[in-house]
Parts: sequence; C-alpha cells; structure tokens
Amino acid sequence: LLQDASVRPSAELVAASAAKFCELLRLRVSTPLLGLTDAQDVFGKVDFPGCGKDQMPGIIVMQVRNGPAAANPSGPLLCDKFARVVVVFSARLEVTRLPLPAGFSPPPRSPDVEPPSKACKVGAEPMQLHPAQVESEDVVTRTAKVEGQELVIPPQTAVVFVEHLPK
Repeated sequence: LLQDASVRPSAELVAASAAKFCELLRLRVSTPLLGLTDAQDVFGKVDFPGCGKDQMPGIIVMQVRNGPAAANPSGPLLCDKFARVVVVFSARLEVTRLPLPAGFSPPPRSPDVEPPSKACKVGAEPMQLHPAQVESEDVVTRTAKVEGQELVIPPQTAVVFVEHLPK
C-alpha cells in the first residue's frame, strides 16, 4: 500500500495535516478545561449532552464547565478565560445543526458528585468558536458557528466552542 503512489499524500496534504495538528496543540495548551487530570474534576465538570438512545448518529457532544478544582473547592477557577467549553466531534458527511447545550447534569455513573460551583455561571455570555479555530487554516473548520440557540457543525470535524467568563 505504501508503494501505491495514488494513495500517497501530496505535500499540500501533509502541510495541512501538520498545520491542523499544531492548531489542536495550541487549542489544548490555551484551554485548561480540555486537560482535566483529576477524576473528581472529570466526573463533576464534564457531561455529554444529547447522548443516549436519542443521540444523533455520528455526533458526540462533550461539555466541560469551569469551577474550582475538586481537591480545592474554595480555590480559584481551573480556567481564567472560559466558563465552559463545548466540543463536538462530527463523523457526518453533511453540515449538522445541534441545540446549544444548556445547564449541567452529572453523569449517571456518579450520582454523589456535586454540580460545578455556582461561582461560574454558564449562559451569561454567548458561545463562540474557539479563538484558535477562528484563525484555523482549515476553511471547513472556520465555517462552524453559533446561530441563535444552535451549533452549526461542518462535516467530519472536531470543533470547539467556548463561553467566556463574565466580565
């Protein structure tokens, strides 16, 4: 297969893949909510709205809400920029419209976990495409947007939306 020139990526595709990889690294480094390392923080701050028997095929939505670390509930927020982050993975071949996730419900496997701190109100600011993806070299990624109460997701993408902390 590696000898077949018809499946060998062009220099342009290799460069585009490298640029996308670097973009995802910038996104990850600039967004602490995407790197939770404590299990209690994951159980208490992450949910998957729209999952279950009514889930849209080919779509996974993950929401991460800000708050103090579970190990230090009276401490500072984990992220100094965003109230929440919504990540959408789409394997669909067409543009998809999804309802904007609201609120928070702890995962069913952890009923003893308290909802995130009230100190970080969600819904106070509008959602928008992550700044790293607004500047994406990938034109398809840049078409992701929020329209009213819906997320518009391009085909076959991983898109990150953010809600800034209230001023």
